[in-house]
Amino acid sequence: MAVVIAGCATSSGASDKDQIAGVLNAWKAGIEAGNIDAIMAPVSDAFTHYEWTDKAALKSFISGALSQGELGNAKVDVESAEFTKNDDGTWTVYPIDLQAMFGSATIEGTFKQEESGWKIIHIEVEGI
Repeated sequence: MAVVIAGCATSSGASDKDQIAGVLNAWKAGIEAGNIDAIMAPVSDAFTHYEWTDKAALKSFISGALSQGELGNAKVDVESAEFTKNDDGTWTVYPIDLQAMFGSATIEGTFKQEESGWKIIHIEVEGI
């Protein structure tokens, strides 16, 4: 994957990459705090996944993991994450490393610009 240094600038002056990094860091803080609302805030209503079919199913899965303690002591590392702009205007961010009570996983997130800002529309998880 190529590392993209900056995307298109918006009226706020922040590049796409910087805006996505801000969303990613807020999501990271939500996971590390065990806050389901903060975890789900950047997830698009159009989210899709082969196992957690939509946003509601993803929320149910994460809520269960939180209540069972599987996401206890969670730490998310985005230091090695590469931001790649795709031909369709979405951005892929990988690797996002997660460690918690369940063990570890590596996440790839796909972000799309929506009216309300950049949102997570898809994730792939390796290791769980």
